Amino acid sequence: MGQGTVVHNQIFRYNDPDTGREVLRLTSPECLSTHPYFYFNCISRDNRFVVFGSDLSGSRRLHKVDVETGDITQLTQREKMVVYQACLSLDDQTLVYATASQVVRLDLETLEEEVVYTLGPEWWANKTFGVTPDCTYVAQVQMHRDDLIPRDRYQGNMAEQWRVKPRCRLVIIDLLNKSSQVVFDQKLWVAHPQVRPIYKDKLMFCHEGPGNLIDSRIWLMDMDGSNILCPRPHKQRESFTHEYWYADGSALGYVANLRDENNKTVETSIRKISMDTMEETVVMPCSFYSHCVSNRDNTMIVGDGRDPQRPYIFISDLRSGKEIPVCRHDSNWGIYHDPGIGENINQDAHPHPQFSQDGTKIVFNSDKEGKPCVYMTDISDLI
Repeated sequence: MGQGTVVHNQIFRYNDPDTGREVLRLTSPECLSTHPYFYFNCISRDNRFVVFGSDLSGSRRLHKVDVETGDITQLTQREKMVVYQACLSLDDQTLVYATASQVVRLDLETLEEEVVYTLGPEWWANKTFGVTPDCTYVAQVQMHRDDLIPRDRYQGNMAEQWRVKPRCRLVIIDLLNKSSQVVFDQKLWVAHPQVRPIYKDKLMFCHEGPGNLIDSRIWLMDMDGSNILCPRPHKQRESFTHEYWYADGSALGYVANLRDENNKTVETSIRKISMDTMEETVVMPCSFYSHCVSNRDNTMIVGDGRDPQRPYIFISDLRSGKEIPVCRHDSNWGIYHDPGIGENINQDAHPHPQFSQDGTKIVFNSDKEGKPCVYMTDISDLI
């Protein structure tokens, strides 16, 4: 197979056994497939196609699947792809993605590619970069290889990497000018950089590591690296799950989880911090989500339940304050080897749910039927 190759694929439809909602399995469990990280747009404006990564061609590469016909088109040919690190522009014209050492811009009409950034050999790129929705800026965390714990040892043991206090730097890449700037360089493990949408004046990032060891997870800085601050320090026995920007840049959101002295969860709630006032608001209680993100008008949040007794994709309706189970994801959260980059990856089977641009669809991953697959369901009735 090569770039532009089309493979005929059959979409499998079923009704969720608990909610009755129709779910589409867009890819086959015979090969490994996963949609990009939940921060990134991967669904076209008309909901006609979904971008995803797969080893369908033997190596991990990016593809798109036509939701009506099932046909799959191979988009990339490069080796050492990090397939869940890709973002589709809101106008469907551009796909920005990363390999182990490069950031590349792809024209989706012509499939012509342009390398806009190349990583130095002494640095290792964190596998989740940040891309503005208009695909003009990328924020990337890089760790010095002298401080890197081999990924096979790291899986399931974040504390070992945290104790090293690895030298990390944050790099802002201007995709239009093909320029870059190092704005942070310290002996501190950081991850998950995200440029504030619309404004592009702030960078959010996290102090990475086990929740019981890090000082506070969420941090902000100006785009030049100045004015570093923690907008919300942790309280005792409190942890946050994946922080994200509201689509209009007005606030940042996250789920706060509070445990008692026996490490039992006693409270989980959706929170937001206003960028105007830096004040925190408790939006509503919720189940424990490993990952969550809001729709574009900030009326709903989608999250993936981590409790094995409640393995659902949930909608938290911010208008009614109600949490709605959409469908079961039943993911095993498995770890899979990526031969292209020589690492075991713990991201492929994470559900990572996200909305379509119009908020009528949700996509998520699961390895409940074998290898990880990409699923989609319609939630038009909930809008």
